[in-house]
Amino acid sequence: MADTLLIDLFKQLGSIAVQLAKQEINLLVAVDEEVQKLQGKLGMIKAMLDDAEERHAVKRRTEKLWLEQLQNQYYVMDDILDTWNTARIRAEIEKEEGKPADTKAPAVVKKKVCSFVPSPSCCFNLPLRHDVGHMIRKLNEKLDMIVKDKATYGIDFNRQPEVVERPTTTSFVDVSHIIGRDIYRDDLLRNLLGVGSQEETNSYCVISLVGLGGIGKTTLAQLAYNHPDVQAHFQKRMWICVSDPFDQCKVAKAIINEVDPGHEHGPLNDIELQALV
Repeated sequence: MADTLLIDLFKQLGSIAVQLAKQEINLLVAVDEEVQKLQGKLGMIKAMLDDAEERHAVKRRTEKLWLEQLQNQYYVMDDILDTWNTARIRAEIEKEEGKPADTKAPAVVKKKVCSFVPSPSCCFNLPLRHDVGHMIRKLNEKLDMIVKDKATYGIDFNRQPEVVERPTTTSFVDVSHIIGRDIYRDDLLRNLLGVGSQEETNSYCVISLVGLGGIGKTTLAQLAYNHPDVQAHFQKRMWICVSDPFDQCKVAKAIINEVDPGHEHGPLNDIELQALV
């Protein structure tokens, strides 16, 4: 009974050993093909990384982390190919000089392994072929995980960026709700009404209100726009809401409509818009 169990156990172990040996031999034989595939993957990944850098559109943290993982594997691929190519060049040089290309593997082992493989080229540096084969297998597993992560986390670099439009503002302001803006309003009025003297009637003046969002720039502009002195000073006033992202044609058309609201303008190019403005 015990002998039968031992025999079955040894058969199973022998079968496992044969399978592992076949896997290792297949790994040695397929290294050249896997290296060629790796070179193609290296070029594709390099192109993806370059495209992402040129677009400068990667804002989501998941996309950045995914690209970092891909870039790390790109460096691993480059190191593997560099190791392989360096060994190939060294083997060719040693062959020309009459030296053995592989001094690490015993001659008996090399002879036995080569008898199983169809191509004599696989006998080139057996320990290196073994190491590179395992490194490529591990790398491919990592790349498969990265590809799955891309689908799992919904990473899509072809997705159009979300455009958040700025709320449209009007010139209306409820003065009863505004407190503590008199000094800034009067200072802005002095600039508006002081500029435009006789010697500057043909020049343009731009007064910019600069500051962080939410500090009251729009409210200050509304206070000045609706002030009686401004209404009396300027023959024509226009309130134009600038879009975000900025659209030059849209702003120009809004100005034209304010100046001549009764006239219908067809599609205009940039030069025609500039002439009208």
